[in-house]
Amino acid sequence: MQLKSKNSGKLQSAENLLNIKENERAMLETELKAKVDQLCEHNPVLGFEPHLCEYDEMQLKLFSEISDRLHRLSKNNKELSRCLREFQDAKGVYTSVENKLAGGPDISAATDSNAVNIEFQTVRQMAKMTVGRQGNQFPIFTREFFHCTERGTGTRENVIEILRWVESVDPGAFCRIHKNVPNRIVPYVLLIPTYGDRGFCWEPFDRYNRVTSRGRIVIPMYPRDLKIAVLTAVADLRWQVAKEKASYYWMEEGLTGQYYQHIDRLKLKGDLKAFFIEDYVLWMTKESEGVQRLDKEVRGIFWRNMPFPNERKQELRKRSLVYDELCIKDNNRAMSDGY
Repeated sequence: MQLKSKNSGKLQSAENLLNIKENERAMLETELKAKVDQLCEHNPVLGFEPHLCEYDEMQLKLFSEISDRLHRLSKNNKELSRCLREFQDAKGVYTSVENKLAGGPDISAATDSNAVNIEFQTVRQMAKMTVGRQGNQFPIFTREFFHCTERGTGTRENVIEILRWVESVDPGAFCRIHKNVPNRIVPYVLLIPTYGDRGFCWEPFDRYNRVTSRGRIVIPMYPRDLKIAVLTAVADLRWQVAKEKASYYWMEEGLTGQYYQHIDRLKLKGDLKAFFIEDYVLWMTKESEGVQRLDKEVRGIFWRNMPFPNERKQELRKRSLVYDELCIKDNNRAMSDGY
């Protein structure tokens, strides 16, 4: 089962790359056909019918364009062949593992009581982490403490609604990039019946399948502010995914590296991830509305690594010169990209 889970990520990644190359080939072939059809159109010579005119200047330019398309098709064919072999290999391994599972014993028949006990202990640990310090643990259904409204309770529908809002403000919150191909992978959400204030990320992804596996975030059902509880969980997920992606260079590269270097320059002491989560909450609740609460450097780091949608950027641009300067820098980077 671990092999199957591990190989399913490779299979999906290989199929995504194969689809990209096939779409690229179809686009190039369509362009080539259009240019060849244009090249083969000839008007009759006036007074000398049925003889046809020679190639005009526009048609002569098509020779180099057609040659360029053929060259790109040749390059695409080599890459497509490689992607197809990788997909076939991954599919073969996946099918082989599935056949072994199908021919093996029924896994559901045997119940491991120890595994069940571990699950209960895990949920207990999750509950403690959402509540916080041991002194803050108390029964939730008491008149003094239980004040959750219908929309403020962490039900499935309320959490999904907030997650939709999160993605509308931070479109890359659940995107994982593999070989320059973005994949939207929404994590599993575990609702814990506790009076906790903060959600958190239990695991960013399955250790056997880092490409396409879904992570797990934990949300307390009875927080003081449900939106903040969800945001802290998403922030934790973002931090851990970025840190795992950077691997050994997490203090130097990417989102975590830039943020670590900023905190290091300020000589701040404390939990680095806690600083990031607090800033992320401000980024989503204040900065997204044009209220400047973050340090200038942190705002720049988040703007580059966790950008708002273009529509929101244009709205913010009208509100303050701070955001206008960031948009100008975006345009300059876009113009110089690849040079």
